[in-house]
Amino acid sequence: YLRAADSVFGKAIESWPSAEKIARYAQELAKLSKSAIVSSPLRNAAGDFDAAASLDGFRFMGQRFILDSRIFTLLTSPRVGDDEHPRNIPKGLDLFAAYGSAYAESLIRDDIGNVPNFRKNYEKARAELRARDMKEPTVYEAWVDLLAYHASSKDKVRQRFTAAPEWTVRKLNAAHGSWAELRHDTILYAKPSAAECGGPDGEPVWVAGTPSIPRGYAEPDPAFFDKLKGLTVLLRDSCAKERLLSDAYKLKTGAFADICDGLVAAAKKEVEGKAFSDADAIFLGSINRTLADIVIPAGRWADSMTRDEKQMALIADIHTDYLTGSILHIAVGAPRKITIFVTDASGARVCEGSVFSYYEFTAGTRMTDEEWKRDVYGTGAPASLSGKEPSWTRALPYSD
Repeated sequence: YLRAADSVFGKAIESWPSAEKIARYAQELAKLSKSAIVSSPLRNAAGDFDAAASLDGFRFMGQRFILDSRIFTLLTSPRVGDDEHPRNIPKGLDLFAAYGSAYAESLIRDDIGNVPNFRKNYEKARAELRARDMKEPTVYEAWVDLLAYHASSKDKVRQRFTAAPEWTVRKLNAAHGSWAELRHDTILYAKPSAAECGGPDGEPVWVAGTPSIPRGYAEPDPAFFDKLKGLTVLLRDSCAKERLLSDAYKLKTGAFADICDGLVAAAKKEVEGKAFSDADAIFLGSINRTLADIVIPAGRWADSMTRDEKQMALIADIHTDYLTGSILHIAVGAPRKITIFVTDASGARVCEGSVFSYYEFTAGTRMTDEEWKRDVYGTGAPASLSGKEPSWTRALPYSD
């Protein structure tokens, strides 16, 4: 708006511009790029589309453009479907399929083939993603890019668990879980999230009277951890540039970057078939404690945090169907335990870790974190959570 004003009025604006200049200014504003995301109803009281409805306008503190909302805009009614076969609610799968996940695409194959105009707009969304200039991405863009990479990356190491079809589902589930946290922190609320810390560090295993340091395992993908470090550095530098990085969080982001370096080194050894040293094993075994120190807020807030505040469950509403009043929510609940059998140069062993629980469902009202935590941690949790996980996650062999 300011650039358009400078071009029409000049730097020194008159006390009251002429009608001719005001008209010229309106013409310049009309040339500006249109909103690429629909976030308000375009129907009138009778339920018909309102031809006079406009998304254009000046907002003093407008919402930021994000690619996932753009993709959901392209892949929902009235841009796809028709009145008889509307598609008013998108899926998290839409995002990762557009980014290149073959498995996610297979899960929306019916929509691609049967929903009018879906295939055309799906290809348009993929073309827009390919055309992006990622030389200077935002933290948000780099984060989603990292998750999309993880959801579609091919494993460099062949273990029994990486060869299992469920492992692909697990990676897509992890991408959805982190994306739900990202949407929560950047769109719905301004407060930072906290995470449940992992369990206690592993105990030494005694074999024939000799203490042995347990050998853990890292995701065998050095490129993922290298990209994660790049995202961490981008976040740190972006905050420092805006004078938002305190000394405490400079140390925290530095410590997390160091963890990424250690995970890159460990994953490279796994890919190259090399055994872990004792130092590698101690590093992997102490990550829970190190991450807890990073995640818990710095200063006096750490001492005053309650158990509820440390629980990781959170929820975000990301899409509204104004026709039916349905609101799409994405959420994470309590972490689930994962157990895998590994055999490599460091020996045969069973390793234990944690994975996301991810939920995606519609509701008639917008849920808060407090309401969602009651569903997740309350005594009626199994019943209140029933049916709220997307159907494709049922492929994961949960024991609970």
